[in-house]
Amino acid sequence: MSRILKTGECRITQGYSSAHTAVDVVKAPSMTDHITAHTAGKVVFCQTGFKNNKGSKGNASYGNCVKLQHDGGYFTLYAHLASVDVKLGDSVSQGAIIGYMGDSGNAYGAHLHFEVIRGSSRIDPTPFINADLPIAKPASAPVSNETKSVDVLAHEVIRGDWGNGQDRVNRLTAAGYDYNAVQARVDELLSGNKPALKSVSEIATEVIRGDWGNGQDRINRLTAAGYDYNAVQAEVNRRLG
Repeated sequence: MSRILKTGECRITQGYSSAHTAVDVVKAPSMTDHITAHTAGKVVFCQTGFKNNKGSKGNASYGNCVKLQHDGGYFTLYAHLASVDVKLGDSVSQGAIIGYMGDSGNAYGAHLHFEVIRGSSRIDPTPFINADLPIAKPASAPVSNETKSVDVLAHEVIRGDWGNGQDRVNRLTAAGYDYNAVQARVDELLSGNKPALKSVSEIATEVIRGDWGNGQDRINRLTAAGYDYNAVQAEVNRRLG
């Protein structure tokens, strides 16, 4: 049984490629269905109120959509929905209904546009349509019997050993460490190694190219890098019309 459809199996109508970093699916043979959360997670981006708008760009091209954050630095995105049944900040369980398949946004016929994102890279979702994401279990956190120093932990965090967001908080806390102290040291180390900021024009070009993600993910990443999100997004909107 599909992990992203409520009552049927997926039929892929457009596969993953460098030009289409997602899969488009319908309920086999050619039907619509309720859309379900692939994996338990939190709604970090959603948008509603969109109708079909062929040729639209940017976030508008997704139409009504939901983006979930999962453990291990993974995200899943569900686009072109006819309706959305969750809201920003909701926690959802695996298999929970999050919307209904539709053709909102830049869509040619009703289908689900499904993305799997690891960090900031969209990866091929095909192997995961009916399978778990390769999320490491909390027990795999790099913990030894000896307590590590805040400085050692901060370097491990920067290297990516402890995940991101709430996953990082949970894993450090479960291992008996003071998350706030570790994160403060991480911020201190990174603040001394920041490259010179690029111009708004340069960053807008990178955003349009897809380098900075979408929605709340884009806001978080631009803000963390020291950029004015509103100024960058205004330039992106100006260019895209």
